[in-house]
Amino acid sequence: MDNDEYEQSTTVPQHALVSEDVDWESHPENPRNFSLQRRVASTVAVTFLALVSTLAASIYSPAHAEVSEEFNVSEVVAILPLALYNLGLAFGPLVGAPLSESCGRKVVFLSTTPIFAAFTLGAGLSRSVAGLNVCRFFAGVFASPAISNASATIIDYTAGRYRGVSLAFYYSIPFFGAVSG
Repeated sequence: MDNDEYEQSTTVPQHALVSEDVDWESHPENPRNFSLQRRVASTVAVTFLALVSTLAASIYSPAHAEVSEEFNVSEVVAILPLALYNLGLAFGPLVGAPLSESCGRKVVFLSTTPIFAAFTLGAGLSRSVAGLNVCRFFAGVFASPAISNASATIIDYTAGRYRGVSLAFYYSIPFFGAVSG
């Protein structure tokens, strides 16, 4: 197939194009056109969710000796819930990121955060090490959008000249969650 035939086969017919243009820069639903208060509140909210998600990862660390004693398991098995939470954080974006692009970030945040909280509560109330492991893994899966989608949310809200400061604020706060746990 030569170049002319290729161009003809890949050209979209004119009648298939949408003729309605939207001026997105001034559109009221553009997140950058929201009030400063709403943009700052949203940035603080997603940053706080990321802080909680990273805090939940590391807060288990001091408890592994008690878990070992409580469930009568080895130290290695008692550390497993920490690793499983982090594994959940790694696997969560495989589903959470595409969902946030198709359904919207707000929907993903509002649906995964309560599920994360429920699995965290389940881990705390668990009566077996298996239940603890399962709950910690799924808590990590459902906590991950708070970390993986937050920077995209901040970019949606922030104009280019302020983006560096906003992202620096966001990226520093989850670090404190991991350190303080």
